[in-house]
Amino acid sequence: MLKLFLVLFICVVSCNVKHQKAELTSICNQIPVKNLLPYRISIEFDYYLMEISRKNQQTQNGIMMLGAIGGILLAPIVAPLFAAPGLAGAAAMSSGLATLGGGSIAAGGFGMLGGQVVLGLSSTLITSAAVSFSGHEASFDDFMSTRRNPYEDTITLGEYQISGTFAYMNGRNSLNGPTKITKSGVLVFTGSVFCEETCSLLGKF
Repeated sequence: MLKLFLVLFICVVSCNVKHQKAELTSICNQIPVKNLLPYRISIEFDYYLMEISRKNQQTQNGIMMLGAIGGILLAPIVAPLFAAPGLAGAAAMSSGLATLGGGSIAAGGFGMLGGQVVLGLSSTLITSAAVSFSGHEASFDDFMSTRRNPYEDTITLGEYQISGTFAYMNGRNSLNGPTKITKSGVLVFTGSVFCEETCSLLGKF
């Protein structure tokens, strides 16, 4: 009778361990598949994105300023091209700016000031187009290349909290080393987890 009880007890324990191992393996497999970010890396990536945005804004402001200045500097070169025939020097520039501004104010246009605005806007539009080619791109791969890999971190997945060694490989975050898993605050696994095509858990359940 005692032997039967021991056999049943061992079977129950073994079945529970197998069930728990299967469940934890499934949980660990979700990390790379769902592209989940561990807690600290997620926060650092948010800061990284904000820094990239700040740098892009600075770049854009600088280029827009250059565009406005460029409009002023281009006036003596561009305006004479639109001047009335026979004019030269300051008269040609004034005439050209008035033409770009839709004619003289007396004739219903915006005069020289309007021409200066047109040149400024044209220069700014050209430099605005350049902004899209001069900005910094936010890439998670670039971000991860600046971080130590593998790294220790924690990820929460439902009622599970997984603290361990993570690696970023082939565009995926996955467990790769010593790991502790708790469920609702209770330790349910300690050991090592290695994830390639699927995760393998080696340790105490």
